[in-house]
Amino acid sequence: MTEAEMDYDLAIVGSGSVGAAAGYYAALAGLNVALFDRHSPPHRLGSHHGDTRLMRHTDAITPQYAALALRSQRLWLALEEISALPLFHRCGVLSLGPRHSAFMRGIQASAHQQGVTLDLLSREALVERWPTIRLPETYAALLEPDAGYLKCHLAIATLIEKAADLGARLHFDCPLHTLQAEGDGVRLCAPQGDWHARRVIVCAGSGTHSLLPALPLRIWCKPFAWYQAGASFSEARHFPALHTLTPQGRYFYSFPAVDGALKAGRYDGGLPIVPPAHCPSARDAREDEAIHDYLQQFLPQVGPCLRGEIASVASTPDDRLILDRLPGTSAIIVVAGLGSQGFKFAPALAELALALAHDEMPALDLSPFRLDRWGTPAH
Repeated sequence: MTEAEMDYDLAIVGSGSVGAAAGYYAALAGLNVALFDRHSPPHRLGSHHGDTRLMRHTDAITPQYAALALRSQRLWLALEEISALPLFHRCGVLSLGPRHSAFMRGIQASAHQQGVTLDLLSREALVERWPTIRLPETYAALLEPDAGYLKCHLAIATLIEKAADLGARLHFDCPLHTLQAEGDGVRLCAPQGDWHARRVIVCAGSGTHSLLPALPLRIWCKPFAWYQAGASFSEARHFPALHTLTPQGRYFYSFPAVDGALKAGRYDGGLPIVPPAHCPSARDAREDEAIHDYLQQFLPQVGPCLRGEIASVASTPDDRLILDRLPGTSAIIVVAGLGSQGFKFAPALAELALALAHDEMPALDLSPFRLDRWGTPAH
């Protein structure tokens, strides 16, 4: 297929967090780009909903994630500046864990490596500053004062609007069912018709499985909820977001209360599903109980549940994301398996995916995210 026969230089499949950012940056670079999505983003049918996402710059397990977060922070702030919208809230993030645990040591090592400001607080200092937090005697706290949270719906809507203003085409409510490499490009097939693009970036979250079923992705339904909370838990009172390892070995998060509602959820856990099944509309009582127990243990003054939602997320067997060319073709780039923590990385991942699409050298070592880390590449 010749360049003249191509509909687009680049097609983005999945226009949530990474896709919206990639579409904007591609349009900004002058590419003829199209954004595809089976729904109309931002929506509540994937993993980018829930109003807010944590923006931390340290990671206890995957060192490369800290570099991604720092680059993304700069890009989020740049978007905030040009849009004049409050996308990032610098409320600080407290990591709570056993004083000498690998979890806490990993966060400290990550901060040291990346030059991130991190304050170690004793149990006594923490309780004096935030008396509504209950900390076990063996615990300590690490405060990252420059961290906070992102307004995820607003961010995605802004990226899509900016991309469209720059000429990007939007094909929403358009469920692609086939991607077929043809010559130097890719054919994209949907009930509405077929299109051709020179390069394709697939970043469709849990929907990636239906297009590329050979990828080692696991799909999870993860609940989160908002709980009644008084003024002492609000951002106006300088209450931080929390990132917590419980004594039971579970990982939870929470945000400052907004309008009397504090959002909380669990990083791990969730209900596994096998596509084409979808997340059930009813929430899993055991998962809700786990979040409730976390709040009772660490934030006992938080009140009853006000409302809840369910996110559909994709992860990998080793819980590291995928960012690679699809084996067998250089025309399809995959960004997948972001799990529950991928939103904050979206702008940096979009930049890296675009570098692969342009056959350029990425600014970050992508070997930890390659498909061949499981041995035989997925085809």
